[in-house]
Amino acid sequence: MKSRRAVGVLALASVLAFPGLASAQLDARDAPTTSGPLTAGQRGCDGGKEMHEGNLVARVRLCYRVFLFDPDSEDSAGRDYGVIWLQSNVDAEPGWCATAVRTSALISEGGRAHDYSPAAKITADARKRVKRTLRVDAQGHAEQNGRITQSFVMFPKRVVPTLGKGGEQRFKLTWRGSTARKLAFATGVEISWPAAGGSPQIDPKLTYDFSAEPRGC
Repeated sequence: MKSRRAVGVLALASVLAFPGLASAQLDARDAPTTSGPLTAGQRGCDGGKEMHEGNLVARVRLCYRVFLFDPDSEDSAGRDYGVIWLQSNVDAEPGWCATAVRTSALISEGGRAHDYSPAAKITADARKRVKRTLRVDAQGHAEQNGRITQSFVMFPKRVVPTLGKGGEQRFKLTWRGSTARKLAFATGVEISWPAAGGSPQIDPKLTYDFSAEPRGC
C-alpha cells in the first residue's frame, strides 16, 4: 500500500520586500550560520500532520528565510542580489517510510536563480552528518562574499538539485530513499532581480511520498 503526496500541502508565499549535539537532527526552525554582507529579510515556517484514512502518517515542516546582499558591497549597477534558504523536516510515524521529499522555491518573473547548494547530485550509502554551505558572491560582483552554512543528518540514498527548464525559475532539491527516521534538509539558492524593477516573489513548497511498511523500511 502506498500513499503518494504530489501536491504542496505546505505552501508558503513571500515577497522579497526589504533590505547542537553532533548526533542531533536539524530542526527546520533552527537558524543557519551566516557571515558577510547579508541582511535577514522575510522568513516563515509552516508545519502540520500528514494523515491517511484518519491515521497519522508523518509530521512535516517547511521553513524559509530570505537574505539580502548589501548593494553597497557589490558593483553591479543593473541587478540586486539575495538568497532563498530552505529547511525542512519529514518525520514518518511507525509503520510508514518516507520515500521521496521535494523542497522547492519558485521565483516570479524578473527574478533569476544562480548558484545553489548542493551544487550537484549527492549519493549516500549510509547515514552521515553533512554540512551545507552556500557562498554568495553576487555573481562575481561582490567586494566581500557572504556565506550561509547549516548541518544536518543525511540518510541514504540520493539528493538531486535542479533548476526549472524552459525559463521557469524554480529551484528544487529532491531526496529519494526509504526511512522512518526524521529527515532534514537544508538548501539555498542565490537569486537576483533588476535593481530598478522591484524584488521578485517566491513560493516555497514541500512535497513528499510515503510507503506503508509494517515491518520497517
